[in-house]
This record gives sequence, C-alpha cells and structure tokens, in this order.
Amino acid sequence: MKKLLFILLLMACFGLAQANSIAGGEITYEHVGTVTQPYLYKIKLNLYRTYKPGVVKYDTTVSIDINSTCYGPKTLVLKRIVPPPLEDAGDGGFAMERANNCIDTADTNIVFISEHRYEDTITLGGKCADFRFSYTSCCRDTSFTNFQRNLADTIFLDAWLNNTRRPNNSVVFNDDPLVNVCLSKPVRMSYQCTDADGDSLVYDIWRPQTDQNTWMNWAAGYTIHNPVQSLGGFNLNIRTGIAEFQPAIVEQDILMIKVEEYTYDTFLQLYYQVGVVKREARLNIVSSCSNPTLSPLFHSDAANIDTSARFYCNDQIIELKLNYEIQVDRIAKDGSNFRLVDVKNNSPIPIVEAGALNPVYSGLYTKEVWIKTFLPITRNDTFDLSIKPGLQGTKLITSCEHEFTTGMVRLVVDDCQPVFSIHENELLQEVLAYPNPVGNVL
Repeated sequence: MKKLLFILLLMACFGLAQANSIAGGEITYEHVGTVTQPYLYKIKLNLYRTYKPGVVKYDTTVSIDINSTCYGPKTLVLKRIVPPPLEDAGDGGFAMERANNCIDTADTNIVFISEHRYEDTITLGGKCADFRFSYTSCCRDTSFTNFQRNLADTIFLDAWLNNTRRPNNSVVFNDDPLVNVCLSKPVRMSYQCTDADGDSLVYDIWRPQTDQNTWMNWAAGYTIHNPVQSLGGFNLNIRTGIAEFQPAIVEQDILMIKVEEYTYDTFLQLYYQVGVVKREARLNIVSSCSNPTLSPLFHSDAANIDTSARFYCNDQIIELKLNYEIQVDRIAKDGSNFRLVDVKNNSPIPIVEAGALNPVYSGLYTKEVWIKTFLPITRNDTFDLSIKPGLQGTKLITSCEHEFTTGMVRLVVDDCQPVFSIHENELLQEVLAYPNPVGNVL
C-alpha cells in the first residue's frame, strides 16, 4: 500500500513538472550605466512555460551565468517580476498576448503557455568583445516534432554583447510569440524587434541548444530552411523579421530565431557586430479552425463607434472601429475599398485616401481605419459608408485570411451651424431676394 501511494505521489509530481515545463525564452540586456558606473547593465530573462489553468508553479529566482575571454566568470541571480492581477495567466506568469491565431478555442489540443519574467543589474568588469549571458535549466517540454529528442530535456538560452567601442542595448522583441495556429490557414508571425541604438538587424532561423557547445539535431524531413511542415515553404524575411507559412500537418514544433545587431564604423567604413539575441518558442498547430461571420464589417450601432472618432462638421477624416482585425497592407491607399454616399439622394461623396489607425502586431493588423473625403462635409446630413473591392482588385482581408464581402455603417453629421449658402447639388430653379431692392442687409 505504501509503495502504491509512493508511485501515485511520484506520478503526481511528474505531472506537475510536465504541466510547467519550459517551452522557450530569451535573454535581453539594457545599458543603465552612469558616469560613475559606466558598465552597469540590467539583465532580463523571459521564460515561456506550459501549464494547466489553475496549476501554480514558478521559480522565485533564476541564475544567469556571465562569461567572456576578458574577465572571470560571474553568476547573477535574477528576481521574479510578479504580474498584476489583470495580466496573470493563472500560474503566476504573465498572460501571452495574441497566443492564438484563427483556432477554435474549444480545441482540446490547445497548448497553454505563460511568460515568466526575471531581471536584475550587474556591473561588468569593463569592455570586452564577447560577453555571453546564459541560462541553463531542466526541463524543456519535449512534446515537439521537428527536432530529435535525445538529450533535449536541458534548455540553454544565451545572448551576446560586444561593448568594446560603445555601450550597447540588446534588441527587444515587439510581440509575444504565437503559440497556437490553425492547420492550412496562412500564418504571419512577427519576430520584429526594437533597437534603442538604431543598429542594423538581421533575422535568421537557429537551432536550439542544450548547452553552450551542443545544438539539437533536426528530425527527418526538417531543416533550417524548413522548420515547419508547410505548403509553399517557411519564409522568414531576414530584414523585417516577419515569417509567413501555411501549416501542412498537425504538429508541435520548436522555433528559434536569432537576431544579430550590427553598427557602422565610419572610420573603417565597415559594419561590426555588437550583439546577438535568440528567442526559442513553441508553435502548436491544431486542426480546428474558427470561421467567424464577417458581416457587418463595422459596428452597426452608432453608439459603438469610438466617441473620439465621430464624424464632425467640416471634417474630411472618418475614423471607425472594425469588428475584426484586417491586414494593414491590404488597405488600398487611394481609399477605393470604401464607398460613401448621401442617403437622401444616393449621390457618392468622393474618397481619396485610406489607411490604418493604431496597427498592432508590429504593424501587420488593425481594427481601426481612417478614410479621407475629397472635400470637407459642411452640412448636416446622413451618409452610408460601405466596402467594395479596390481599383486594383484589393480586398479587405482579416488576419485569418477571411475576405470581407459586405458591411456598412450609417454616419450622421448634425453639428453644422446654419450659414448663408447653397449646396451645389440642391440648386433651385429660381432665387428670391428680400427686400427688393437690397440695401445693407439681404
């Protein structure tokens, strides 16, 4: 009986560990030095962990190793950042933004991942061309397809710094990694980074490591050019960090992206490397896809239009919120995706420009658009704004590759003050003036 209880307890502990296995992460750094402390850096570690909702497990501190050829090794203990209640994923980590793309959230194969953040500061010994910040731990989640699983339990993350000519800040990823994506649906993933120093960035696929000198091997059928089974290949833009692909099979994969920083030496007239950051993350492909109803395009109730985006008298710009995210690069810049008509006489109001407001996910998508009319609206009236294919056949497409086919919103302008004028499309056949003859007042 005691033996049975021990086995059950061991299985429970193993299940808890598996529920909170490491599914990737990245190390970044920020120069926070002063005149008196020129080599002070803040080191940050983001760990991605799989979890089951309601199961809480995390490390309160983690250790980072710092090595170089210039100075002796050091260890820095990073402290955990506690997420505020509204950002807590439920296991003590931060909830991931945009974790799901086009999937049916009822799919039982969804992977839950949270982000655990740690940071602290350290004064480096001085200048060196090869500072390496690294994190090693057990255990990596081994539920993946695209790499061989031997010796894969240990995860190794690192970042690299060259501060010989000037202090350097590492890149910072603009977006959380996507976790769950849908089979056969085109996917656009952003690995775009911001660099405080304005360095030139190069993005590339990389292999995950188990220690400083050991890289994991690709499974059969996968390569650095084909890290995911996809229709048409996996395409990563090395300049923008945007990856595009169409998943071909249901699978779980590891994706690691390396971002290199280069700065230009005006004296030597060449670029030299000043930093490297790598992100390892889990990608889960599920078979259940969501197919939302796409009509109407706009919020049909005027009360749902953002109050800061109302259409006022003498305005030329209409700003509206959409029901779904659309791809920014599919909005026709000439405004030809939109049609505005006067409800009273069905006469069109020319539109000359359109674009995205507050784009998200590194500028790929938006739920807000602006439309510019040829002339300001100068009278109280009612208008219908609808969508149509652009002059070059451009169509509004959602982030999940759904096409908008219909959609309309009614706009009312009611704040124009009376003025002495005649609307050119309402010209009368006769004009009466009083008094006649006219003196100073007509």
